[in-house]
Amino acid sequence: MTGQGPEVVTPIPIPDQQLSVGERRLVADLDTVFTDPTDKLTFTAQSSDPVVVRPEKVDSTLLYVTLTTTGFALVTVTADDGNETASTSFSVSTQGNQPPEITSLTVDTTGSAGITFTAEATDDDDATLFYLWDFGDSADTSGVDLKTVRHVYASARNRSPDSRPAAPRRAH
Repeated sequence: MTGQGPEVVTPIPIPDQQLSVGERRLVADLDTVFTDPTDKLTFTAQSSDPVVVRPEKVDSTLLYVTLTTTGFALVTVTADDGNETASTSFSVSTQGNQPPEITSLTVDTTGSAGITFTAEATDDDDATLFYLWDFGDSADTSGVDLKTVRHVYASARNRSPDSRPAAPRRAH
């Protein structure tokens, strides 16, 4: 019988997880995360970095994750009723992981086409860093290892950039 597709039950059905290396944890009974009143659901789980986080199902609905090494991964869980799918994601990271820290920020105004900003940051886990640049004038840019950016301001009065390096976080 086919009705409407599967739905995620709540806005944040599986909370982000912090585990110790080698720890295996039950994170959800997927029958409580997804609903489809008319069709039987099957579930899959994928890690953005299977070297760091290994998701596994025990029987058909219990989802466990194992943190195999220091790091971060996004786990995406999908429910499928044979016709349509629904997904939700949560992050898994090393327990006690400290956020990255900016060690220097340099500004180069010598070019004629904007200003060049360079941030140097360190991370205790040597993780690949994700940089978010907010230029203070309603413009921003972001990306993995985006240490240096060039920006052109519309006026001279809005020059207050902010850079926030972070380990990659949950994205939908």
